[in-house]
Order: sequence, then structure tokens, then C-alpha cells
Amino acid sequence: MLRKDYDYFIDNLDELLLKYAGRYIAIKGETVIGDYGSFDDAYMGTGKTEKAGTFIIQHCVPDDEDSVAYYAWNNVSFRQARV
Repeated sequence: MLRKDYDYFIDNLDELLLKYAGRYIAIKGETVIGDYGSFDDAYMGTGKTEKAGTFIIQHCVPDDEDSVAYYAWNNVSFRQARV
């Protein structure tokens, strides 16, 4: 499921940039469920209503500006470089 959410982010990046440019967005079920000013705020805020490992957090910037995908899995979060 997380891969589908990441693909949703990549496939819809241009549209998401119009609304969320520079923000950290939480995505679950191919839907934006929150937007925040920092990764920490996104992780903590989304974690209040969603179980870790059921959503992703992405920094909504043009593809050439940030090449990091943020994931939350169980009780661990990590970053993965896009290639």
C-alpha cells in the first residue's frame, strides 16, 4: 500500500505542488490526509490519528529540489533516496 501512495505522489506531483508547495504532506490510500510545515510536525500530527506504517510523508517540492522519500513503518521512520 505504501508503494501505491508513493506512486500517487509522483504521478500527481504537478497538481500537488499547486496546493502544497513546500509543505510536508501525509498520504494514505492515495489521498492527502494532512499537510504540515515540517517533517516532525507531519509525523507527530498524523501519528495522532493514523497507525505508523499505514501512511507516507513527502516533502512537496519539485522533483529536482528534493530527492528523499519519507516513510513510516511500524514504530520506525526512515528516509529513502529516490533514484
